[in-house]
Amino acid sequence: MGRSRKMYTYFETVWRMRGTKIANDEMREFLRVAESDGWDRALYDYSKAQVARNGTVPEDRRVADWKYLLPLSRNTRALVLGCGWGATPIALSETCGTVYAIDSTWEKIAFLSARRRQQRIDNLYAIYVRDGSNLPFPEKWFDMVCVRGFRWAGTQSVRVRDVVRRVHSLLNEGGIVYLSLGNRLAFQHLFRRGKNGSSLPLHTIYGYRRILEAEGFSEFQFYAPLPHYDGIPLFYVPLEDTHALNFFLRHIFPLLETVSPEVRRAYAFEYAVAKIGVRLALLFKLTGLAKVFVSGFSIIAKKAARGTDTAHAA
Repeated sequence: MGRSRKMYTYFETVWRMRGTKIANDEMREFLRVAESDGWDRALYDYSKAQVARNGTVPEDRRVADWKYLLPLSRNTRALVLGCGWGATPIALSETCGTVYAIDSTWEKIAFLSARRRQQRIDNLYAIYVRDGSNLPFPEKWFDMVCVRGFRWAGTQSVRVRDVVRRVHSLLNEGGIVYLSLGNRLAFQHLFRRGKNGSSLPLHTIYGYRRILEAEGFSEFQFYAPLPHYDGIPLFYVPLEDTHALNFFLRHIFPLLETVSPEVRRAYAFEYAVAKIGVRLALLFKLTGLAKVFVSGFSIIAKKAARGTDTAHAA
């Protein structure tokens, strides 16, 4: 733990030195409220302003519900690439022994540091980096790596394969990666309504699987975080289980009619298109095609043992 503390102290000093200029008055006020009135008040006010602008709540604990799908314990050392507003690294800190959170947005690291101090979390280390081209960790340092919403600034030509390869080098043998990635064939993109919120290019479910296999991962699990991968998921639906998909579309999907007006307004287009798609899928027994057109994926994969890591070695 001594080495972890020294690393954190060094990197905290670095991001404080580099991040002296805050983006705008709104974020300056946001961080001021977080320090003076508490992180929860600051996030509440920020979320309220977002909703008033016809936006959505930035995040809550549900963005980390995927952690219950993983075999995490107090022996787990985890890395989060893209800390968001802190929900994911803080949720992991409750289960894992040590959590490092990396982000290239200084304000988010500053806010997470305030949350960490106020909640008295001593196993979470928030680190500011300029981009993802040179992450400050040795190889085989982590048992789990989460990639969610990290902006790979300064690496314009970065590919998903490059990210997966870097994550592979950071993981111990048998380590697990969790990826939250958009779908190239999502109807939002097909109808030119959606933006790619990631700095990474998008692939299909088959493309992501091929990349992960080629870089030495196995034991894949693909989930559809609904209603949208880049928001607050209400459900994580397993995409390889046709029975689970059928049950969800027939019995759970209609419950989305009961969501709050704010959520209904934010996802009006997505829900309207999805409703048509669900009816057609059930009518023509095409449920299995859902995995091709969902907005994005929650992907879990394991770093293959050395004896089976032939694809990566090749």
